[in-house]
Amino acid sequence: MNLNFPNNPTISWIIRTKNEEKWLGKVLEVLYMQSRLDFEVILIDSGSTDKTLEIASFYPIRKIIKIDQQDFGYSYSLNIGISHAWGEFIGIISAHSLPISRNWYQDSFKNFSDKNVAGVTGTYSSLPDGAYNEKLWDIHNHINRINKDNFYMGFQKQDYYKQVSNTNFMFRKSL
Repeated sequence: MNLNFPNNPTISWIIRTKNEEKWLGKVLEVLYMQSRLDFEVILIDSGSTDKTLEIASFYPIRKIIKIDQQDFGYSYSLNIGISHAWGEFIGIISAHSLPISRNWYQDSFKNFSDKNVAGVTGTYSSLPDGAYNEKLWDIHNHINRINKDNFYMGFQKQDYYKQVSNTNFMFRKSL
């Protein structure tokens, strides 16, 4: 892939990895096919022993930070990535979370035109090889989406959550 990362990215995507060779290439492929390319990618790897880092080397990732496996923690890893981020906004995406469309980033980012929006998270569906608890979550989300109370005059209402998902989340770095 022949792309360069911008010197002044709007958003810095932080991706945590450990032995993510199965999905990382597809996640990065879809990320770099987004309708907006004003971003950088920072990868935090905690001891991959498979082809994760080799796959990552084919993409214009600005920074790959390796941490010891025993130092891994979800928050710790994200904080390391954020400390190296150049973007005004931070995006977190799991190395096995596929963006759903070419406009996924652009559509999510539109929410920040409202200065009162601190962050945006999205729902997700499990991958074909997902665990049974992920499949149950899919069923729960699907039931909630088709529940008539979630619709108003034929349009789906905006959902507001008291929690965020680290599978896909964007927020203002200043916060």
